[in-house]
Parts: sequence; structure tokens; C-alpha cells
Amino acid sequence: MRNKEKGIYSRDFGMMVLFFRLCFGELIWITFHNAYDFGFLLKILTQHSLPSNLKSFMRHLTYYFGYRIFAIKYNSKIFNLHGGLEKMAKTLNVTRIAGLSHQARSDSHFILHCFMQIKNMKAFKQCNQKLLVLALYGL
Repeated sequence: MRNKEKGIYSRDFGMMVLFFRLCFGELIWITFHNAYDFGFLLKILTQHSLPSNLKSFMRHLTYYFGYRIFAIKYNSKIFNLHGGLEKMAKTLNVTRIAGLSHQARSDSHFILHCFMQIKNMKAFKQCNQKLLVLALYGL
């Protein structure tokens, strides 16, 4: 109910994402379990249903977000990380600074700090360009 009263319409959000050029650029998209995240974003940006097949979905995805998507869950085995976000964060000595689990702001901050710890690992430094490629966990 709160989101309905104080939130933003998805169409307006999509227009703002495009206006502020968060797509089509050189950003690195850092995610944890990302297939659904990008599905929702594509639906918002296009204002259409998702493509009916994986090939078309991936074409839309790379058009808007490029190939620089780092999925922590997808790459976890390279860094000897296992389990969900909380378990991986514990292994990386990352603590949640504010907010609750499964809340967008808190999880985003938490995921960023996990990525920063991974970025400092020897395994990342040895193969970092190979890791920053389009990879969706669960697809």
C-alpha cells in the first residue's frame, strides 16, 4: 500500500532511467541473483511483455545494458563462495550496515560491498575481464 501511495509509476521510472542515461553506456551492472531483476527492468524500459524466447531476451538485454554484467551468484564458484547472499557476505566479512534483508536499498548496498571484497581477491585480479561478461544466474 505504501508503494502505491508514495511510489513512482513504472513508466516514469523507466523514462528516468533512460533520461539519466543509465542504459546504453559503460556501466558495470553488479547483481546477485539477476535474471528476474533484468526481466523486470526490461519490462519497465520497453513497456511491453518480455520476449518469448531466450535469444530475443538476450538481444534486448544487451541493447539496454551491454555485456558488462557481473553476477556474484553466477561467478561464486570461482571465488570459493557458496550459498545465498548472507552466507557469501559472511565469508567475505561483509556486514549489513543498514536496513533489512530483501529490501532494495539495503540489499543493493550489501551486494556492492560484497563485490568490492571480491574485486580485491587474487582470483578476480587474475581473470577480471573474463568475469565482466554477460552472465545471468538461472538462465
